Amino acid sequence: MRFRLPIILLFISLNCFTLVKDYSKGPLYGKNMYLPFFIYYNFPGFRATEGRKYDFTYHFSTYYIQDFCAYKISDNTRYYDTDNIARDYEGLVSEFGTSFYILKNLEVGSEFRIAAFYPGILDAFVEAFHNTFKFPNGGRESFSQNQIYINLENDNNIYLYLDKPAVSFCNIDMWVKYTFFQRTMISLAAAGSLTLPTGSIDNLSGTGFPDIGFQLLADFKPYWIVTMYFQAGLVIPLDSIIRLTSKPNPMFNGLFCLEISPVDFFSLMGQINFKSSPISGGRLKNSWVKTYDQLSLPQANVLIGFVFSYKNFRWQFYFEEDAFTNQGTDFTVNIMFSQKISLGRFY
Repeated sequence: MRFRLPIILLFISLNCFTLVKDYSKGPLYGKNMYLPFFIYYNFPGFRATEGRKYDFTYHFSTYYIQDFCAYKISDNTRYYDTDNIARDYEGLVSEFGTSFYILKNLEVGSEFRIAAFYPGILDAFVEAFHNTFKFPNGGRESFSQNQIYINLENDNNIYLYLDKPAVSFCNIDMWVKYTFFQRTMISLAAAGSLTLPTGSIDNLSGTGFPDIGFQLLADFKPYWIVTMYFQAGLVIPLDSIIRLTSKPNPMFNGLFCLEISPVDFFSLMGQINFKSSPISGGRLKNSWVKTYDQLSLPQANVLIGFVFSYKNFRWQFYFEEDAFTNQGTDFTVNIMFSQKISLGRFY
């Protein structure tokens, strides 16, 4: 019996995929709110797994943005004027999106957003939070609260300046996803995207040029409560090809997400979004290694979130921060609601 028991347990573990329902709900779905990336297309986080033919999904999503970055020129001198601020603002972005499975392995979708940037009305709360838990304020205490000022100098002739509140329509994103391989433990897919330039560079909600993107996706399910998501792709702004006045760089988009879903209605996720920068230049930074150009550093955003689902309803929440290269907002909070509607009965 002592030899049979491990064999029985191994047999049960290997067959758990057919015995237990797939509870996966990830990865975390969202737009990158860091301004150099926000004005371009970002792959939001798709599942490679197939869906059901004629399923239609809509979602409403809200992003709260708190952002501040000042140039540290001297350890012994404080600079209070706005010339030494790169970003100091808050923002709210409202998003509406839809998707539809034309076939069980072919899905199309789109997103549309409205962005509002305004003075940091929660600056005092954020500073108090940092002080309470002994977190660095990054120089916030040296500048006035409740102001808006954005000035991202760069070598790509991309206008990233704002000194007053702004509300604007953003770009319209359209995408298609094709699942070309699916088994119990693995799904593989490819995705393509096109951005319609309905945003405004003056209000930092778009560039005035379309973007195209290509991406490969993989979902792995090594155990019934664990799902891993891998994604990698390339986003190409059209003005990086035709080279008019603005000259952004093509951008790598990557994602890794680990999902723990012990029950049908809840999943906990940790996710890292990797992106290369579309811009470079600005002011140089000094570190113990060398002097470097901060705007050209890659982004590695950490997202911690969870998803509740009930029948065809889904609620998502995540907190996002770039703690590695400081190529991101101070932090972003996202709340999203979605509903899936089966239209197959009408066909």
